[in-house]
This record gives sequence, C-alpha cells and structure tokens, in this order.
Amino acid sequence: MTGKQVEADLVIIGAGYAGVNALNAAAKYVPKGGKIAWVDKREAVGGMWVDQYDYVTLHQPHELFTAGERQWKKEFHWSHLATKSEILEHFDDIVKDCCEEREILH
Repeated sequence: MTGKQVEADLVIIGAGYAGVNALNAAAKYVPKGGKIAWVDKREAVGGMWVDQYDYVTLHQPHELFTAGERQWKKEFHWSHLATKSEILEHFDDIVKDCCEEREILH
C-alpha cells in the first residue's frame, strides 16, 4: 500500500460523525492557518451516511445530531428526522465553517 506523505498540525482518522465532531472540537485549538489531514476510506465527508439509501432518515430529532454547538443552517420543525442528503449537507456546512473560521486547510 502506498500513500502520500503530508505534514499536518492534526490528523483526523475517519470523516464520519465522530470525525466531524473531532474537527469541530479541534478547530478551537488548531492554530489559525493550520493544516488538518483527513484519513478515510471514502472520498466524501459523511461516513456511513455516504453509503446509505436515499430514503434513510435519522431516528432522533435533527437538532440532537450535530457537532458540538453547531446549528443546522436549514430550519426545520424541532422533531424533523433529517434525510441522508440533509445530513450530508449539514456535515459539509460544519467542515466549511470550521475551515473558514480558522483558515484551516484540509
């Protein structure tokens, strides 16, 4: 197995729910302009949600499924069970916001 060698301030293994939460927490501590390396078997952020059927939804209200204090950008009724595409969009929003706020490269 060959891989690309990179230099980073932090490496996050996995780009699923736990990885997105790790990025959100780390973004508070990684130096402004820092570099974070993601290692995941998939090309996109989202973990198991990337591979799920389109009709799969959360089994809990969407507001409980986020990273730390991050709010959903779309407004839904409090009991809304987010769909796969809504969850993946939310994860992408979190990554984008973390990187923009701290000028993090990923």
